[in-house]
Amino acid sequence: MMFYRKQAGIGCSILALAISAQTATAQDTASAQPQANDIIVTGSRIARRDLVAPSPIVTASAEALQATAQPTVDAALLQMPAFQPGAGSFSNSSTGGTVGQSTLNLRGLGAQRNLVLLEGRRLQPGSIDSTIDINTIPSLAIGNVEVISGGASATYGSDAMSGVVNFKLRKNFRGLEMRAQAGISGQGDAGNQQLGVLYGTAFAEGRGSLIISGEYAHRSVLSSQDRDFSKYSATSGFISQGYYVPQAGNFASQAALNSVFGKYGVAAGTVTGTTNLGFNQNGSLFTKTAPAYNYQGPTTNPYVSTPTAFGYNSNFYNFIQVPLKRYNIFAHSEFEVDDHTTLYAQGLYNDTSASTQSSQPILAAPWQLDIPVTNPFIPADLKTLLASRANPTATFTFNKRADEAGPRAFTTEGQTYQGLVGAKGKLTGLDGSWDLYASYGEGLNKDITTSGAMSMSAARTLINAPDGGASICAGGYNPFGITQLSDSCRAYLMRRLVNKTKVTQTAIEGTMEGRLFHLPAGNVRFAVTAGYRRNTYKFNPDAASIGGDISSITATQPTTGATSVAEGAVELLVPLLADTPLAREVNLDLGYRYSHYNVSGGVSAYKASLDWRVAKMLLLRGGYQHSVRAPNIGELFLAPSQTVTNIGLPPSAGDPCDARSAARAGANAAKVQALCIATGINPALYNSFTQPTTSIVTQTQGNSQLTPEKADTFTAGAVLQSPATAGLFRRMSLTVDYYNIKISQAISPLAANVALQKCFNTDGSNPNYDASNYFCKLFGRDATSGLFTTASQPYLNLGGYKTSGIDAQFDWHADFADLGLGGKGGVTLNVEGNYLSQFDIQVLPGSAYQNWAGTISSTASYPRFKLLTNLAVDIGKTQISGRWRHTSGFTDSSRVTSASSTVPGTPAYDYFDLSARVKVSDKFELRGSVNNVFDKQPPIVGGVAGTTNLGVYDVVGRAFMVSATARY
Repeated sequence: MMFYRKQAGIGCSILALAISAQTATAQDTASAQPQANDIIVTGSRIARRDLVAPSPIVTASAEALQATAQPTVDAALLQMPAFQPGAGSFSNSSTGGTVGQSTLNLRGLGAQRNLVLLEGRRLQPGSIDSTIDINTIPSLAIGNVEVISGGASATYGSDAMSGVVNFKLRKNFRGLEMRAQAGISGQGDAGNQQLGVLYGTAFAEGRGSLIISGEYAHRSVLSSQDRDFSKYSATSGFISQGYYVPQAGNFASQAALNSVFGKYGVAAGTVTGTTNLGFNQNGSLFTKTAPAYNYQGPTTNPYVSTPTAFGYNSNFYNFIQVPLKRYNIFAHSEFEVDDHTTLYAQGLYNDTSASTQSSQPILAAPWQLDIPVTNPFIPADLKTLLASRANPTATFTFNKRADEAGPRAFTTEGQTYQGLVGAKGKLTGLDGSWDLYASYGEGLNKDITTSGAMSMSAARTLINAPDGGASICAGGYNPFGITQLSDSCRAYLMRRLVNKTKVTQTAIEGTMEGRLFHLPAGNVRFAVTAGYRRNTYKFNPDAASIGGDISSITATQPTTGATSVAEGAVELLVPLLADTPLAREVNLDLGYRYSHYNVSGGVSAYKASLDWRVAKMLLLRGGYQHSVRAPNIGELFLAPSQTVTNIGLPPSAGDPCDARSAARAGANAAKVQALCIATGINPALYNSFTQPTTSIVTQTQGNSQLTPEKADTFTAGAVLQSPATAGLFRRMSLTVDYYNIKISQAISPLAANVALQKCFNTDGSNPNYDASNYFCKLFGRDATSGLFTTASQPYLNLGGYKTSGIDAQFDWHADFADLGLGGKGGVTLNVEGNYLSQFDIQVLPGSAYQNWAGTISSTASYPRFKLLTNLAVDIGKTQISGRWRHTSGFTDSSRVTSASSTVPGTPAYDYFDLSARVKVSDKFELRGSVNNVFDKQPPIVGGVAGTTNLGVYDVVGRAFMVSATARY
């Protein structure tokens, strides 16, 4: 993939654009590249007559994006070393939500900390966290994409902490372009198709212009069972047969246990009163942990029964590529009223539908069934054990994976609208320009639970009925064993939920820029900006969700909220030196912005940067940015929202109270035991307690007391261009940039897996093993089973982030003549890399920073080194290119919070891609590609079978793509 950085100086060679310049139409080329007399570089509001960028900027042309052969724009940009996975095709969810959206994540600091713009203007957010769904941007209408890495709040306002991604349009396009693209994996699945049309025309004798695009995209599902690496996962103890949970102080007698299990040939004393017992279809009992004595049920996937593992493959129903359908319509028009004023209008509509699913709901605390001993379906052998208890008439706790409910399946239907009108023009006296626009947009999401939603009140009504519910629905509800429901009982128990979310944005902004006065080194230029923005949030949950009646779904409430901001900014460009022996040009760029938010008050952002053209071949640049990010409407007002969080697997991770956990061994074993009991583990169960799953249900909720984040960013770099004017090395350049970003008062939910380890002092956060420690108080346990009933992940102003590293890019192009070869054509080489020297996270203010650089988990990654290399050869009308994608090896993230962790990391990974383009004629072009040529499969992440990082590693495998483009 060819990307290039904004270079400095007239005559600078943008090497990586060489290929796209050969394939674009004349009109397209004109629109994709800045004009010499009117240049707005992303990161500044001031027009300049050069290509100088004091901050590191990478530009990807439309041709470069298409050459990646990725089905979506976000997937293409993800290959750039500056990006880490946001949300995308791999973002399967166990709770529905905004499935199908795709976001960008600069520097790994989170999608909410980089700002996505279209022509320098804000887009309509697709969700309550104010992030932009890249699916809403019309890919055919994109001319190029400019990425500035580093804070830019002084220029663009809140959200621009880690950088800005600015999509530029093909506004001057004329004619008709149609494109069809289709892809499929080497195994014949994971297909994707795209159809698009772009039309551009002029009217009113050339004073007006119009572009209209329409697109359709389809992406097929890829199930976990479609790939060997994901077929099996860590075994979950929640089983479809259900199991009896003994209650402390009311265990079955050992004599009764010996008698019942003696009939099965199990030695006396093997099964004790604390053992959880499951149910075979014939009513006999089995022990729920490996080896499962007397288990007579299925043993094939998703059921697991071996001498060392017993339970359920909870990965069985998951998707590793989320299916998607998308329709997009976009239009942009401009009309030149006179030489000084142009009117413009823009409209965008996007309709997306995506589906996801996970394993069946869990009937466990707080959704467990407490079954009376009068229930008619209780198997005879269990009745014998119940009767032997000290209190034989007491109800008993029953847990189950509700296989009868079906997998939890969700469909998210999203519509995004945005309309924009504005006017712009020239300020002749100031050699400047002005721009004023207003926009309004809505993001509408409908989250539909189509399967796996069981009404707990209905289930308890059937369980407590004297006839087991047979008089309510045919056959009643027999939970013991693998349950088969009649149609009437299914209708009685199951629900279809519809939750609706509406997000709106109103924005008004005006900018004026021009010349102030003249200095010996040149003109001092300025830009002033004033704006107002309002975002609203409205959440209408299903009535059953409000009541908290649905299995594995926490209760929530209708919620509304609004934020607004009024702000003003000023920027100055001061030329300091020009045409001196050591400085052909030195410029200082200063900026300040004041923003007042209705919730969090006033904040300031500012910047100072310098570009120094030492000589024609050398540019030095650097700067400082103080950025802010106000809490968004989701962080402020989010209704209680359920997520499923992976806490890992013992001994190195998981629940420290689990009998398999390494935390229970060693010098602090007694303190761990005391803390487990103090936080809810029944002492009688402690020795045998196991957490039956690697994931727990957590709850996140907004916090209106949040304050803005603050960030300080330093950058320093150099652009080196070849001094040669002819020959092999005349079109060669190298850029190297250092960045250092520090964020304080970071807003984030406190991850449950991290809080759990901190509660148990694995990293020194709770040296006294105190149950009143902040981290410990985030969890609640069921007094009977010890399972988690609550696990809070509150939004807080936590500690902060410190990240630093080096970006480098090398570009080279040579014609065949330069290489001593005959014929027309040439070779282009582009190498882009990032070295991450630091990624420190401070969980709470005042606590120690921990370095996560070079670590990976199933949901996050911080690669030490990431490299993207592209080599392309042009031979006449044919281009052949190869791409090498390299990611360095990782250590497992558990080692950051637990020094004793033995969870293995992952090795360095390399992917190789091939592509070819044939320009059949001036109006028709064919492309073909093979991604992941060697079909490299993803590694295991976290030491848990079936678990990888779906955003870092290629889960599809070898994939093929063909496309055809026709222009008229």
